Amino acid sequence: MPLYVYRPSIQNTTLMVDKAFNLQSNIGGCCGGCTTPSTSSIFFEKSEFYPGESTTAKIICDNSACEKDISYFKFNLVKTITGSDNYNRWRTVFSSLPVVARENGIIRGEKVERNIQFTIPLKDRFPEWQLGCFNPMQAPMLETFSCSFVGKLISVQYKLQVLVKHDAWNSWGEGEGMEMP
Repeated sequence: MPLYVYRPSIQNTTLMVDKAFNLQSNIGGCCGGCTTPSTSSIFFEKSEFYPGESTTAKIICDNSACEKDISYFKFNLVKTITGSDNYNRWRTVFSSLPVVARENGIIRGEKVERNIQFTIPLKDRFPEWQLGCFNPMQAPMLETFSCSFVGKLISVQYKLQVLVKHDAWNSWGEGEGMEMP
């Protein structure tokens, strides 16, 4: 039976109340002309997160000068596992989205401030066929949320993505966004 040790939550975690991540989007128009701006500021309550805890992110979006609606605000926690099959030759890379928090957007001409709460789970959700690709002794370690680490044989890294999706013809994919390692 494997043994898992978690570091206890630290009470004096670095607060990020004064640290804002800004997104500037130019939406609509054609070939870069006649676009309208939309700005968003994202604030996180801290910079360290632990498995099983809930956290809140505040997003302040100024869509007052934009002629297009915002479809949604989305937060993704992306877990990437990289395993070396051969030293510096072949790699197996697997990514999952263990946490997806989504909020409805706003209409054009509005300014909004929202708090989006999401919980980091204790176990990752893998489909059964993906668990079969790993060694049965390693699968429980990959299911369990661990810290980010980089090793020679296997590495696990987390990224927090914040996405703002506009309802416009030139806003492709999941929208404008930023990533925090």
